[in-house]
Amino acid sequence: MSAITLVRELLHKEGFAALFKGLAPALIIQGPGNGFYFWTYERIKKIFGVNEELSSDRAIWCKQVLYLCIAGGSAACISWLPVYPFDVIKTQMFCERKKKITMLKVARDGYRRSGILFFFNGLGLKMISTFINNAISLPAFELSNRYLLQKRD
Repeated sequence: MSAITLVRELLHKEGFAALFKGLAPALIIQGPGNGFYFWTYERIKKIFGVNEELSSDRAIWCKQVLYLCIAGGSAACISWLPVYPFDVIKTQMFCERKKKITMLKVARDGYRRSGILFFFNGLGLKMISTFINNAISLPAFELSNRYLLQKRD
């Protein structure tokens, strides 16, 4: 089944609004979550003393890169904590078959079923995958960017 077929089927069964189901929690996650992520990353780098210039000494350079990796993974985990409940709500909204579902209804129903733990379902696995992914991707981006800017100058 193609993506176009799936979209047509979704539009037929649930209407145009189904294309935007889960948009509100996604915006909460992406907006403040990403801003907090990069701010936290910069703060952790500062704590480790990793500045814009990386050392030419191989041993010091390796230590600085390790600090960048720790900063990337830690910043991602820290920034996910306050927005993770919205990710759970968003996922539940995607799974809901009703045409009209609100964040508040999902949150209330989930809380009634599972209590406060509803909002943190899967958090442990999310933290592991988030740390690994961001400990690699953010430092790789930063180091690539530094290298390219250095070559340009």
